[in-house]
Amino acid sequence: METNFKPRIGISTCLLGESVRYNGGHLKDAFLTN
Repeated sequence: METNFKPRIGISTCLLGESVRYNGGHLKDAFLTN
């Protein structure tokens, strides 16, 4: 039996490029956003 199961993952907004870190910056990760 085959299924098309795609697990959900959570990614923090600082890794998506939002300036939400304690120092006002971000840690945007190109692998996650491209």
